[in-house]
Amino acid sequence: MSDETLDVEPVTAGERALIEAVKKGRRARCRGEVVRASMVRRIAMEGVPGGPVPSSIAIDEAIIEGMLDLEGCAIDWPLLFFACQFGSPGHRKEPLVVRDARLRRLGLHECQVYGGIKAERIQVESSLFMGRVNVDGPLRMRGAKIGGSLNLEEATLREPGNAISLDSAEIGGNWLMRDARIEGTVRFLGATLNGSLLMEGADIRSVGLAMSADSADIQGAWVLNKATVAGWVRLRSAKLRAFVATNAAFLEPVDANTLSRPPLPPDDQVLVPADELPVPDADAETRESTPMWARDPRDQSHPQIVVNLNGARVDGDIALRRSTVVGGLSIRHAYIEGVVTLERATIEGSPPALDATGINASQGIALDHAVVKGGLTLEGARVSRDLAATGLTVKTVRGRAITADVIRVEGNWLMRGAKLTGTVRMSGAQIDGQLAMADCRVKGRDLAIRADGVSIGGGWFMSRAKIDGLVRFPASTIGNQLRFSGASITVNQGPAVFANGITVKRDVVLADGFATAGGLTFDQSRVHGTLNLRGSRMASAHQVRGEHVQIPDERGEQLVTRYDTSAFSLVDSVVDRLQMPREGDHRPQGIVDLSRAQAGSLDDHADAWPPHGPDVDDTFDHLVLDGFTYNHLENPAGVDEGDGRSDAPVWSQRLAWLEGQAQRDLDELFRPAPWIQLAGRLRAQGYQEDARQITIARERRHRRSASVRVRERWQSVLLDWFALYGHNPWRTVGWIVVFVLLFAGVWSGAEQMCKAPDCRDEQVFVRTKRGEFADDLKVLNATYPEFNALAYSFDLFVPVVDFGHREFWRPNTRFRPLVEVQLPKEIAPDVRVDLTVGELLYILTIVEMVLGLILTSLAVTGFTGIIASEV
Repeated sequence: MSDETLDVEPVTAGERALIEAVKKGRRARCRGEVVRASMVRRIAMEGVPGGPVPSSIAIDEAIIEGMLDLEGCAIDWPLLFFACQFGSPGHRKEPLVVRDARLRRLGLHECQVYGGIKAERIQVESSLFMGRVNVDGPLRMRGAKIGGSLNLEEATLREPGNAISLDSAEIGGNWLMRDARIEGTVRFLGATLNGSLLMEGADIRSVGLAMSADSADIQGAWVLNKATVAGWVRLRSAKLRAFVATNAAFLEPVDANTLSRPPLPPDDQVLVPADELPVPDADAETRESTPMWARDPRDQSHPQIVVNLNGARVDGDIALRRSTVVGGLSIRHAYIEGVVTLERATIEGSPPALDATGINASQGIALDHAVVKGGLTLEGARVSRDLAATGLTVKTVRGRAITADVIRVEGNWLMRGAKLTGTVRMSGAQIDGQLAMADCRVKGRDLAIRADGVSIGGGWFMSRAKIDGLVRFPASTIGNQLRFSGASITVNQGPAVFANGITVKRDVVLADGFATAGGLTFDQSRVHGTLNLRGSRMASAHQVRGEHVQIPDERGEQLVTRYDTSAFSLVDSVVDRLQMPREGDHRPQGIVDLSRAQAGSLDDHADAWPPHGPDVDDTFDHLVLDGFTYNHLENPAGVDEGDGRSDAPVWSQRLAWLEGQAQRDLDELFRPAPWIQLAGRLRAQGYQEDARQITIARERRHRRSASVRVRERWQSVLLDWFALYGHNPWRTVGWIVVFVLLFAGVWSGAEQMCKAPDCRDEQVFVRTKRGEFADDLKVLNATYPEFNALAYSFDLFVPVVDFGHREFWRPNTRFRPLVEVQLPKEIAPDVRVDLTVGELLYILTIVEMVLGLILTSLAVTGFTGIIASEV
């Protein structure tokens, strides 16, 4: 441009000020005058004739008239605008075009731009400054390359579609948007930032996508502290140093009518991409009255989530402390080298409101005192350190509060004082540290906690928790204590705790106020320590309901049917020490099933044994002890020393425990194993007499059962009467003496009927061996043994051994006819036989010998211990 050209063309006052300022290397102060865009372009391209090479072109308070078109231009000096105006209100075309331009530096400080800025593929050697700029239209910078920073601090941009487009752009420094006000979408898909994205205090509102940064690469941190974002935020597969949004608010898209600039008509050149338009909501009026977190998860009226970092890679932290996210936060399969911090954040959205499926958090996750309305998903997540969620609140109307199946936590999972409405699922989870849920409140429906197959390296602590719904963790492994002291668990039917097949390396503490409305099941479990039920209150669901009904149940009828009447089940389990309740008020209400369980030590108390007796209905309230074994009884009598009942024998107290079994196990098909186990344990601990009494009581109880035949029952009665089942042979001796004397009295009475002394007349007793003596009667009478009733009775009673009386005397069967008996006509119709006193005496000798054989055999076997060992 020549001097003549400038002289010929009319020049405005603003342009004159610009020309003079450029010549002097100063800022042009135009004071609101008009400067034609064509004039600015000429000076920017060629400088001022006669003037020095510009160090910069700086324009202050000018109205740039027309389109400043620098497309494809290469400008070697900074181009700076201060408080300038581009375009006019209502302008639809971009008044500033720098597409494909190569600039040293570009600055739009506190400028007003009507219509937008077109800057695709612009190349800026240093930085691009747009601080406090006000743009009514889009800022299009796709493919831009900026060597330094991009400064949009306190900028205001209004464009219902893409307000800022920086797809595939490259920024060498920081992108500054502190306190910016954006109406529309901030879009930088696949962009590369070698610095940080600083958006503290920014306010971004959109009818759809608010920020879209899929696959972006941000070498620094993305900071949104105290920012407000209304619209969806997407960072899918993005890579960044950190995502920090302390005290920020992420809200759902706004209504288009709330924007200061209305949407453009459909035929305008600036169109909103179809995938970024809000989804029409046919039922908006109905849905407005229902919170997002309470909606059916199948409802696809709001498919988008507000903040989406799915697949993102963050080299530092994701921090949303004290922030608000309305519409949901998703960080599925993201990789975070730092900490995911959501302390005291509030997240609300359609289930799940917070979706961290498959996330990899190298430094842990912090959810302390956060509020999640709509559910939390951590399924398949890997947390290399602690998962801290103390005071966490999660609300759902139906379904799951927390879903964390197969999660891996390499530190502790801390959830003390959490308030969870909905089910907690963590099946297959692996927690290297402890699971702390003390003082939690979990309000499920039928199911509260599902942790099937969970592996916990430390302990599971849920003291003082209040749980509505089933807590189930079968086949789990707990490396330290399982402590539920003071917790309460309530269900409508079936078990309250289902823990079959678990392994606990230390104690299981269900004591100190632990209470359930529903049973506890620990079948096939192994406890390497104490299973402590002291101070607990357990009742089967059947006992709580007070009626036997079947309610449809999502957990399956088999589980409900098996355990609905059970208060405590330890079938086939192995426990180092079993501590049952002590107080009567703490007695388990329902069936206590210890079948085939093994306890190293049993510590129980009579006050907590189930009641028994003919007036007690024990159908759904009894002990099952068949196959239960224990190596030591810590309290054999079941009462404390000094108790008034302690004076009673141990066996009489412990007998009440055995009688607490179901009547069908006592009266129908008697099961002797519990009695045998108790007697053996008492004997091993030095209670010989008590063991003997328990054995005797077992035999007496056995003979009363319906399974014993009449013959066996009478055998048992006789064995009890005569020998006390071999445990008291002196009782047998006593009966022997009684019978010997009794029969001696009979023989003495018969002797009185003899006419000759010593019955030598042989009228009543015949001398059976008189042939062995002299035929002379006098010699025979002098040498033949005299009849002695007592000696004769004793000799008859004692078998095998001959005492010299039984073989010498025999009742005379012809002595004194007693009665004539007619034989049956079928046998001998005309035959009558006489029954004599002698025949009766002969029969009595046989009876006495048979009784003698039986009782002496009982005595011998009793003294040798043969019967007792078999019984």
